Amino acid sequence: MGVVKTLNAFAEIPKEKRSKAIRQTIERAAEFMLNYHIFKRSHNLARVSKATWKKFGFPLMCQMDVLEILNLLLDLECRDPRMAEAVELVRAKQCEDDR
Repeated sequence: MGVVKTLNAFAEIPKEKRSKAIRQTIERAAEFMLNYHIFKRSHNLARVSKATWKKFGFPLMCQMDVLEILNLLLDLECRDPRMAEAVELVRAKQCEDDR
C-alpha cells in the first residue's frame, strides 16, 4: 500500500518538475507493482495480496483497489504486459451498461 500511495503523491508533481531522484523512484515503484502483477503477493503470484483490492469502491480514502492502481500506472505512462491480469479483472467486473 505504501508503494501505491508514494506513486500517487509523486504522480501529482508535473512531469517537467520531477527531479532525477523522483523519476527514478517512480520507475522503481512502478516496476515493483508490475513484478507482482499489481495485486499479487510478492512471495506467491498465485495469491491476491489484499482481497479488498479486488472490490471497487468510492471513496477510497486510505484504501485502494486494482482500478485505482491501474489508473495511476496509466497516468504515469506505464504500459506493460504484466498489467493484463489486472485489466482482465476490471473487465470482468464491467456491467452490461459498460459501467
